[in-house]
Amino acid sequence: MESTENKKNNDLLMLDKKIYGPIIIQSKSYKVIKGRKVLNVLNQENKKLILLINCETNELDVRIPGRKWMGSKPAKEEFENNLINDFC
Repeated sequence: MESTENKKNNDLLMLDKKIYGPIIIQSKSYKVIKGRKVLNVLNQENKKLILLINCETNELDVRIPGRKWMGSKPAKEEFENNLINDFC
């Protein structure tokens, strides 16, 4: 029987280049910083963004590389909830 952790890792492998609304996930890999998941993503204009997912509070934050974070906001849109569901 496959463990939950292995299943989650295998599911993340399938996320390569997945689209969530206006966001394109560049890579299945992410960093964990202070309990939050940090992903490199692209927006609709192919501009790089950094997305932070807080699984405990179901909040998202975003910034342009080299700029400040916009501020964590609760997931409202369906694609935001899908992002949290897939990565948390």
